[in-house]
Amino acid sequence: MIRPRIYFLMEGKKRELDARIYFGLKASLHNFSIVIAAKSKIFDNRNRMQKGIVIFKSLGANNLKQIKEYKRLGFMVGSVDEEGMSFFNDDEYGEKVNTKCFENVDIFFCWGKNDYQAIIKKFPQQKDKVHIIGNSRVDVLKKPVNKKYFDESETIKKKHGEFILVNTMFTKANHMQLKKNGMSYIEGLINDGYNPNGLRVAFAKPYLKFQEENLKLLKNFISNFSNKYPNKKIIVRPHPGEDFEMWRRFAKKQKNVEVIIDDKSTGSWLVAAKKNVSSNCTTIVESYLIGKIISANYKVYGDEKVEYKLPKITGINITKDEELIEFLNDEKEFKLDINLTDSLVKNYIHNIGEDQCSVDNFMKSLNSENFIKEKFSEFNIKDKFSGFMESILLNIYYYIRYIYRKLFTKQDKISDAFIKQKFNRLDRPEIKIILEQYRDQLNIKENIKLSQIYPQVFSIEKK
Repeated sequence: MIRPRIYFLMEGKKRELDARIYFGLKASLHNFSIVIAAKSKIFDNRNRMQKGIVIFKSLGANNLKQIKEYKRLGFMVGSVDEEGMSFFNDDEYGEKVNTKCFENVDIFFCWGKNDYQAIIKKFPQQKDKVHIIGNSRVDVLKKPVNKKYFDESETIKKKHGEFILVNTMFTKANHMQLKKNGMSYIEGLINDGYNPNGLRVAFAKPYLKFQEENLKLLKNFISNFSNKYPNKKIIVRPHPGEDFEMWRRFAKKQKNVEVIIDDKSTGSWLVAAKKNVSSNCTTIVESYLIGKIISANYKVYGDEKVEYKLPKITGINITKDEELIEFLNDEKEFKLDINLTDSLVKNYIHNIGEDQCSVDNFMKSLNSENFIKEKFSEFNIKDKFSGFMESILLNIYYYIRYIYRKLFTKQDKISDAFIKQKFNRLDRPEIKIILEQYRDQLNIKENIKLSQIYPQVFSIEKK
């Protein structure tokens, strides 16, 4: 039986993998085939794959060429904006979503009421294609699925003992690729096709300043704190888009500061840590959702225009270094009004409640649009050249192509390194482990098949 296919284009492995596997498992129960892989791997095989619905993680101008190519080949295109819960205001969010990209997608999925309102404000004539579903990244943070993170946290604690976790999100002030290329964040946006005089760039300027100042202040705080409290271990986990080397150089100067870069989900580290610190970052929201764990939101340099609302609602807002010391040393009790917080978060994240699942909402939206009924006959075509021998031949082809580009073309080594930093290899064993964990936690008895259809391209579906 050939099932309707959904393709998820992944860009950040650490951030997206758990959620995509969970989505694949849940969607397979609706008789769908879900394909997960790095964005580039799916695009490489676009001419060989069964037609289906391709889901982009954002609709920036740099995606337009690929969107049009998928449409030309007969795919449908949708978007689940991974940044949909973090924006400053409606106009700024609307600027992030490229008009031509939006016009070419068949369906657009929102996190909650807030980003929905921002989208239909910009595209009132196309509101029928916009649906509120939540996000599967939130599904995996809730019971019973989040048991995975609590189990993994025990391994982390055994290895590292008691520690303070600092999750950094300074991708504007410390962007790996932009820094290596000698470009500022503003220049990078313009290079990606954003209007130099548009709202996106206008908001980017104070946001860059916000990150630069708080990065400087946070590094200074860590240095002073580590000297004053040498027995307190600090672990820094930089955002995958940041320049890791900067943090490694910084940590070498401190006796009790360690930089750890791994493929483990942030959720496991949040649970394992004694205290969590971040700055204007969604990890603050994640820590709250995963088990009402309260994190510090460091913003000693403040600017209301560029401060995301959700981290401020779900974390303890730190505006002085003295407050952070009190938080880290338990010198003062810090609490949130949980009931109030939940009601405020609901507007940003539709599936915050235990009774909501973003995958089920996703499927309802597809069925409501009659996409499957209308397109299934066109999608009923098998993958081409996806057997064992073909896979070996494709691997050889990809290797030869890689060597050729390296030797005979102007391959962008910095860009290549940046992509690998955000998304290294995807292997069947690591997917299998997570898939089985979720099956056990959800008590799913159906036989679920995990297949590698092309090199590093995997499908999840019922047998």
